[in-house]
Amino acid sequence: MGFDKPNPISLGLPAEHVSKWAVDTHALERHVARMNAANASQRDGAARSAGGAGQGADGRLRPYAYKMPYVTVNDLKKRSKGWREFLCTDFLSKSYGFPRGYVDAKRRLDSNAFEYLGNYRAVVFFIFAAVLYNKPLALVGGLALVRVWDWVEGDGREDREGAAYRFKYLVAWILSWAVMFYSNVTLAASYGTLISTIVCVTHGVMRRTDAPKPCFRSSPRRREADLGGRRLPRGEDRRRTA
Repeated sequence: MGFDKPNPISLGLPAEHVSKWAVDTHALERHVARMNAANASQRDGAARSAGGAGQGADGRLRPYAYKMPYVTVNDLKKRSKGWREFLCTDFLSKSYGFPRGYVDAKRRLDSNAFEYLGNYRAVVFFIFAAVLYNKPLALVGGLALVRVWDWVEGDGREDREGAAYRFKYLVAWILSWAVMFYSNVTLAASYGTLISTIVCVTHGVMRRTDAPKPCFRSSPRRREADLGGRRLPRGEDRRRTA
């Protein structure tokens, strides 16, 4: 700010007072700029250490764009990522933590579900496989239900208002109820759905979005990483270290 030209302040105050006011104002502006820079760095550091919580030092949530409502068919076909990265087995204490609230939990679940959709799909498959392994009759009943309703639909050319189709539809419903009651298909499906939901939601909410990636050089599996994933013969690693 220059005071070499007449202005309302310089016209009403002595020159030495105007100069002192200009110096003090400039010093105050510099102090405020330094304080703002320090606060910004503290907020960034707190956000990085928040574990993907999306909150700064002032507790306010950062903007976040949800991804799961816009999942495409190509996203559903994504392959699974490494299980060490998905489960964060190298740095458990730095990879899991309780969310700070409902919004934070929802954001974690959305981010992890979109990023590791293939892994969660595999988890659900293995859970249902384990449930059906313990209840093989339910698997047989499920296959029977598929076959019955495939017989009802046929090639799709049959008149749905005709007597023949209605008769087949009624028979299929009766057979379906009998199969479900005898083989406990509904119970097995509900059991698998419940376990899958609990496991996937719990993992998605507890896993921090900034969880560190697997470190093959500093993890307990370092010797395997150095050998490209091949294990040394028993006792060979001791001889090498000796």
